[in-house]
Amino acid sequence: MQPIKKFLRREVPPGTCTDEDDSDDDYPTTSPKKHQNGDTGAPIHINAEKPMDVPAKQDQSEDLSYVTLLMDWEITADNLNVLEKNLGKGKFGIVKQGLLTTAEGDPEVVAVKMLKDGASESDLSDLLSELNILKEINKIPHPNVIRLIGGCSIAGNLHVVIEFCPGGNLLNFLLNSRVGYPSPETSSSFINMTSTLNHRQLLKIAVDISKGMVHLSSQKFIHRDLAARNILIGEDNTAKVSDFGLARNVSGAEEYIRNNQVSLSKLAGLL
Repeated sequence: MQPIKKFLRREVPPGTCTDEDDSDDDYPTTSPKKHQNGDTGAPIHINAEKPMDVPAKQDQSEDLSYVTLLMDWEITADNLNVLEKNLGKGKFGIVKQGLLTTAEGDPEVVAVKMLKDGASESDLSDLLSELNILKEINKIPHPNVIRLIGGCSIAGNLHVVIEFCPGGNLLNFLLNSRVGYPSPETSSSFINMTSTLNHRQLLKIAVDISKGMVHLSSQKFIHRDLAARNILIGEDNTAKVSDFGLARNVSGAEEYIRNNQVSLSKLAGLL
């Protein structure tokens, strides 16, 4: 299989939308809320002979070619084994567990994000945009921000590989920590609710999320969709900010305000 850099040579803008599909799956997935006019919904494949036309975003000021997008982040398909275990799904995206063969030859459990069959070109553009944001954020790794491992093409389809978090997302993690959940008594009432997590553990999760958001702020990114469903729980119950489909780089704050009509006071609060 040819390296993934050779499959797409069109420019891909940063910035995506996330899928707000109400799912009980542990991993958040990124899918667009709406598509550009003319999308057919046909399956998307990365074709080496005929590069794909990726729709441009009118509100983006910078483009990034896919040739350079995965520089130093590319994974060869032979080193990635995508398993059948689903970790999460949305309307257009799916996350599966995988095994990555490392340079040392040892398999590493990873999470692999990809598009479902029937996804459109706009969906692929959104996934590429999130990959671009993950790459930028991971230039300076942080223990409370999800780690990008890389990306590759398998059978012509883009796969984004991130670290595996055994605790799943924070929403399900908290629900499952309730004693007696689910039951008629606990499903609709918070009275006299007990949890297997103590106050110190809950406080640590909150601190972890805060540290992750401070790191994003220092890199001039705003998340714009911080929620329990978009926080993943790693080893030792370490919370990690994830799902950057709605994230934006606001290093050029004036341009961001002009294009999005955000007040200075609101932007100051986000930063």
